[in-house]
Amino acid sequence: MIGVVPLQQQVADGTAVLEGEPTVLLTLAGMLTEFEPNFAIMPGTTPGGSALPADAFPSRDLGDSSGG
Repeated sequence: MIGVVPLQQQVADGTAVLEGEPTVLLTLAGMLTEFEPNFAIMPGTTPGGSALPADAFPSRDLGDSSGG
């Protein structure tokens, strides 16, 4: 069930058993996206990818909290 053998083949040969309406499972499977195992979770984290500019995530300066 980890993708080595397609689910349809496992159901056909009796390795896996489906209960209920099988078209619902096919609909859900059609909505899934296959990701590359090394996709960038955060921008700029791909090995060998382009470096982000220093201002890629701009933010305002923090307020003065020194008490004075």
